[in-house]
Amino acid sequence: MLLYICQNSLIISIKFNKIGEFDIEKTRDRFQESILNAKNEIKKHFKNILRHVKGQFGYLVYENNCKIPNVDAFDPTIMRHFEKRVYQNCTKNETLTFVTFNSNSLKYELHFDKSKLNSNESFKDWDCCYKEIMRQDGSNPDGSYKTSNCNPYNETTIELDSSIDFITVKCINSQNNKTYSNGHAMIPEKVEVRNRFNTYDKVYNKHISVFLIGIDSMSRANLIRSMPNTAEFLYGQDQQWFDMQGYNKVGDNTLPNLMPLLTGYNLTSRESCYSTENGSDNCPLIWKLFEKYGYATIYAEDWPAASTFNYLQRGFIKKPVDFYLRPFTKAIRDELIVEKHRMQSTCIGSKHESEYILEYGLEFLKRLKGNSYFGLLWLNTFSHDGFDLSSEMDMKMLEYFEKLKNIGIMDESIIFFLSDHGMRWGSGNNFYEERLPFLYIWLPSWFKKEYSDIVKSITINQNRLINPYDVHMTLKHIIKLSGRIEDGIKIEQAKDCLKCQSLFIEVSSNRTCSEIEIEDHWCTCDPFEMIDTNDEFLTKLGNFVVQYINNLIAKHDNSTVKELCRTDIKLNKINEAFYILPSNTYSSDVKRFRIAFSTEAVGHKDNGKFFATVHINSKTGDVDIKGDISRLNKYADDASCIDVQNAKKFCFCYINNGTKH
Repeated sequence: MLLYICQNSLIISIKFNKIGEFDIEKTRDRFQESILNAKNEIKKHFKNILRHVKGQFGYLVYENNCKIPNVDAFDPTIMRHFEKRVYQNCTKNETLTFVTFNSNSLKYELHFDKSKLNSNESFKDWDCCYKEIMRQDGSNPDGSYKTSNCNPYNETTIELDSSIDFITVKCINSQNNKTYSNGHAMIPEKVEVRNRFNTYDKVYNKHISVFLIGIDSMSRANLIRSMPNTAEFLYGQDQQWFDMQGYNKVGDNTLPNLMPLLTGYNLTSRESCYSTENGSDNCPLIWKLFEKYGYATIYAEDWPAASTFNYLQRGFIKKPVDFYLRPFTKAIRDELIVEKHRMQSTCIGSKHESEYILEYGLEFLKRLKGNSYFGLLWLNTFSHDGFDLSSEMDMKMLEYFEKLKNIGIMDESIIFFLSDHGMRWGSGNNFYEERLPFLYIWLPSWFKKEYSDIVKSITINQNRLINPYDVHMTLKHIIKLSGRIEDGIKIEQAKDCLKCQSLFIEVSSNRTCSEIEIEDHWCTCDPFEMIDTNDEFLTKLGNFVVQYINNLIAKHDNSTVKELCRTDIKLNKINEAFYILPSNTYSSDVKRFRIAFSTEAVGHKDNGKFFATVHINSKTGDVDIKGDISRLNKYADDASCIDVQNAKKFCFCYINNGTKH
């Protein structure tokens, strides 16, 4: 077999006798001029979208051991699949109810807005009641919720009990045959939170609050592409957000990227704190540390069936934070009208599901402004199932940031606007976009004046290789800066990345993926070249990976999964193959390949599509699959017979239409 790989005006001739045996000979490239012309054309193509890049022309990171190219967000091969979407209201009906906090009584009030009624209607025509939504008791509180009876009311403004967190409202106008329903989430006064403020905020005069806003499945390039108005706000001259362009994911989907950020643990270490009995209660989530040092805490996430700590998991037995929205997000899907919108059921009652999350976070910020708080909002529904769906929420996100600015939140809070990974399947997937989520950091003006050294460091770090463990260390650094951790007490290192560090300290320019726990499969630092797929060597390589998948299913979970999932899937086709160019990080004996391939399984009409990174040692012949294997197409239907972490994306169920093959 003979492959020709062009790099730096050289042809690399690689002969394969069998896996592990190589004879590499370099010769001068006789196409030097044409390759140089092609590179110049590429530079011209990138020119229009590089105005925000601080590093070497055309690169997000350009260092000795890491060179990450700037992906063209508007590449024609992606844009031909991209459809710009316009925000659509979920209902044409008026929103008749709302809640406000009364600062005198320290209670919320429920209002019926008579001004929204038609001229032939009055409030007396409506019969209204509200239900309190509460967290369920018992062994699986995250799995359900409980409600009170529906309490009738006949006044346009009523006072709610101070203990109520969430309500749903239902009104019926029998004369006009109309119904109305809505849900309201509140931030009631909590004695334990107020006592925490009295203990810490009065002693420590620094209120360095932290707020994280995350969007699932969104690459940096796709944020620029699908949410240009939001991106313009982030890059605006008067904003000066820090664009962490070398932010590289460390795992496949949401959990393996948020666990390092929130705990400093990888998924293997997570097994020491997670259990089916206690869920994630015993995991060292960063909000516990903030609470310990006097902060109020909030965590809110939409799409409860697929949320970060509940998808194929137990969630939390104890309420994890002071203000936890999950009972409400579950209840509104049952209590309100849910309509199919685009590819995901996001219209619940009068709003998109993600808007409930944003509004809850905004109410939290308004209520606790001037105190110390830590918040995490995570949004899934408008981005998870299609790389262009997020364009519909562009103006809503812009409006949200403008609200934060207008009410003074950006004057007192460090804000992290981030994602976990890019699109992992479909037309929006490519190597770099999947691995390079976005991370923007906002520092208040007073903070930048007081900590000019931090500003200098984070400015440099915008174009250095970083990962979620670094964000974890940054969050701990913020607590240290608050003065609430005693002098002499060191910030505990991220357990599973000993060389990761706070982004407030300059990151080494010599960083490599391997030293900060980014597996080669996820690493974007090393260039690679496409190679011809029509060769027996790559077929052997593909068969090796497919057999690895079969063995994984056969042995997973004490061999219980193999009773439901096939262990005889076969290689269908090598779709693409790449040779990763040599790197200082690896021995010259190690040859690295990436292959995209499809499989076939009895009883399944659609092929599975996968992507794997394989290392071959030319001396020993050893073949190793590095890191995870990516699934490039959706697998919910293929794997409907199991709900098992780490196996679902590889499973092809025996059962099809109720019969076993």
